[in-house]
Amino acid sequence: GPASLKASLFWRPGQEVALDFLPGSDLSALLDGPGQGKQTPRGLLRRLLPQRLVDALLPPESAGRKIAELSRAARQQICARIQDFRTVPAGLAGLKKAEACRGGVDTRQVDPYSLQSTVRENLWIVGELLDVTGLLGGYNLHWAWASGMAAGRALALFAGK
Repeated sequence: GPASLKASLFWRPGQEVALDFLPGSDLSALLDGPGQGKQTPRGLLRRLLPQRLVDALLPPESAGRKIAELSRAARQQICARIQDFRTVPAGLAGLKKAEACRGGVDTRQVDPYSLQSTVRENLWIVGELLDVTGLLGGYNLHWAWASGMAAGRALALFAGK
């Protein structure tokens, strides 16, 4: 979803990612809370997270047992899987799935006012051709339009010389 797309802008291949699926919650206190002992971790967590995610994260040997039957180590393992899940992504989905891409012409090679190349004469570089990446929410589209307009105005002045 949007969170993974946003995170992919900052991730580097081979880098570990840590995820907290219940930020701001104290899962340990919830598991140890009064009246929770008769529930299973699966039953408790499916009220807080999507069922498929719960099933993928919970250790199979603990998921269906009552919380009161679980050792402290087993409860800590559940907390770690939910609030400190660590993984190294296999890779990116590439341009086929991309919402925004990082990379492009280095902005130091472009005049910031006209967007004309400082390396090659009579070349204006705009939008996603430049190494400018915004978060999801229309920022990349806004940049494409705004940079296009700025370059167009600069080119009109240039052509009028």
